[in-house]
Amino acid sequence: MWPPAKMRSFYLGTRSRTVAAVTMLGVLGSLALVLAGIGLYGVVSYTVSQSTLEIGLRMALGARASDLLRLVLSEGLLLAAGGLVVGMATALSLTRFWGPIFTP
Repeated sequence: MWPPAKMRSFYLGTRSRTVAAVTMLGVLGSLALVLAGIGLYGVVSYTVSQSTLEIGLRMALGARASDLLRLVLSEGLLLAAGGLVVGMATALSLTRFWGPIFTP
C-alpha cells in the first residue's frame, strides 16, 4: 500500500489532468459554437443579399415585414437544417470508421 503522501500526490496529479482536459474541451466547444454562429450568419447574409430584388418586389406589392422576416428565417433555417443533417451523417460515419482504430 502506498504511503498517504504519495497517494495524495497521485490523486492531485490525476485530478489536475482531468481538470485540464475538461477545461480544454469547454474552450474548444465554445470556439466551435462561435464559428458555427459566424458561419450561419454568413450563409443567411449571403442568401438575403442574393434575394434583395425579390424582397423589394414583395415589399412593393404590399408584403408585411413579418412575412419577409418569415421568408428570410425559413430559408436560413432550411439551410442550417440541411447542414446539420449532412454534418451529423458525416460525424456518425467517421465515428463508426475511426472508432475501432482508437479504442483498445
